[in-house]
Amino acid sequence: MSDNPYRPSSTNPDDLRALGQPLVEALMAYRQEQGRFPASLAAAGLAPANTPAGIFEYRASEDGRRASIFIGDFARRSFQARWSSEIGWFLESS
Repeated sequence: MSDNPYRPSSTNPDDLRALGQPLVEALMAYRQEQGRFPASLAAAGLAPANTPAGIFEYRASEDGRRASIFIGDFARRSFQARWSSEIGWFLESS
């Protein structure tokens, strides 16, 4: 196994999930308090984690009922790890 867990040949979804889980927990706590997900990470006082695979990006629905974070890109790394408030964590690869 490579020393770089972000390379497509050695990507471990559990490693990526561990990197993003603190952000997920903060988003869920915000939702618990406010009744909706924040419009942006900055609106919740959060900063995205910058990792060797890139920065976790965040999106929320306009009404704040759904949110997702993702990291990676298909063009450079052939994968994208995602968390959705509707289904949890999953890994997409090309």
